Amino acid sequence: MSQLIFVGVLLYAGVCAGKERLELTSDGPVVLDAPITFTGSLYNADPDAYYRWRWYDDASPEHSNTTEIDGTVTVQNFTVTYPSSIYDEYTYTMKLIVFYKILYYWEPLVSAQVRFRVSRSLLGSLAVRQNGTQTENMEGESVVDSVNNAEMVINFHDPHQFMKKALKIRYWWVIDEINYGQTNEPRFNYTFSTPGKHQVIATVTADFNSSSRELAPGHLKGQQEMGHLKLREIGVKMGLFQKNVISKAPITNVTILGEKNIKKGQLIDLNLSCDGTGPWGFCWYQVGKGYNITGNETCDDAIQTSNDCDFSIIRYYRNSDTYNLLVIVSNDVSSHLQVVAVTIYQVAKQMPLSIVIIPVTAAIAAIILLFSGIGVYANFRSNLAVEVADFDFNAAEEEELQYKTFWERLRESFVAAFTSGDDSESEGSSVSGRRSVQIPGSGGHAGSGIGYGSIT
Repeated sequence: MSQLIFVGVLLYAGVCAGKERLELTSDGPVVLDAPITFTGSLYNADPDAYYRWRWYDDASPEHSNTTEIDGTVTVQNFTVTYPSSIYDEYTYTMKLIVFYKILYYWEPLVSAQVRFRVSRSLLGSLAVRQNGTQTENMEGESVVDSVNNAEMVINFHDPHQFMKKALKIRYWWVIDEINYGQTNEPRFNYTFSTPGKHQVIATVTADFNSSSRELAPGHLKGQQEMGHLKLREIGVKMGLFQKNVISKAPITNVTILGEKNIKKGQLIDLNLSCDGTGPWGFCWYQVGKGYNITGNETCDDAIQTSNDCDFSIIRYYRNSDTYNLLVIVSNDVSSHLQVVAVTIYQVAKQMPLSIVIIPVTAAIAAIILLFSGIGVYANFRSNLAVEVADFDFNAAEEEELQYKTFWERLRESFVAAFTSGDDSESEGSSVSGRRSVQIPGSGGHAGSGIGYGSIT
């Protein structure tokens, strides 16, 4: 019977150990003499069970604590202090074990541990803000513009307000190896007017024992050389904070060149250039007519980046209209937003020049050819009339050229035949004074014809 009870207890403990989960965190790192708090959180605890929480670290002397509570309390804190008179800076480990009570026996259930650093120096960071905004690059360097004032602030890591116990705190500021003196507040204003890389070093001294001691770093140098134990002995803590700052010139002289009134069918082709410190980011997109810039516009789509501020805007629109293009160009310290209106207009259709030139040229050629033809024809007729006149020197008298019938011509031929012998002599003596008329149908013989004597 006892064996069954023992087996049942082991099984129940194993189930409990399998479902509970423990997390341990701290608010460290911490400065010597300042408190640090550890927080344990138990998940999936049984509200009806009873648990023991045991804390301990690996310091010497050890810090430890043990509490026994029911399962309704799942979060426990443990706060300790590492006095500078006993401890030195080191990376310690805090451990937490939660036990589960089985009858009269505490069985280890879950455990956790966390490492933390205890430092001699004041802890915190140096932040550089401009216009209330802190900007850093991937390397952790602060980025500011070269125009506006920048505020440098020391933020102490002090979750328990330990620094309020200091009787006197002083801050010394060195920028690019130039000492700008001390302040009573953990902030300093400066304008990084020269673009480029700068280094800021802030030295802090806090006196927890005296308010009249001189806290200048040079004055404390002797104590530092004597050792940190002496500084801890007089109750002075020091901290050194530094930050690299990148100063950049904001965007200026933004110029957008290109034709903003184009014909339908042409491409929008604009070019943007600017001055400042790169790299630059660029994007643009179409907005509605009458759009007002709010200053909250961002490049949600793909953004172009370049080390040179030289970007192109190329787009084709099919329809004739006025299009508003919102252009955004930015660098790490400024941005420029501008709406560019581009008008695409419809060109009135015109007849091609060839359609006008070819008909006019053809008409002129036709007129020239017409007048040339008339001239040639007139000249031809003139030459034809002269030629007829030249061959009309043997023309017969009007009565001889009158129309006659065949029988009339036959009768005249007989008459001429019978009378030709009588006139032979007179014909021969007066050849130069006669005119002969050739009778059609005479056959072209030389003797054919009627001769008439000249009148003397």
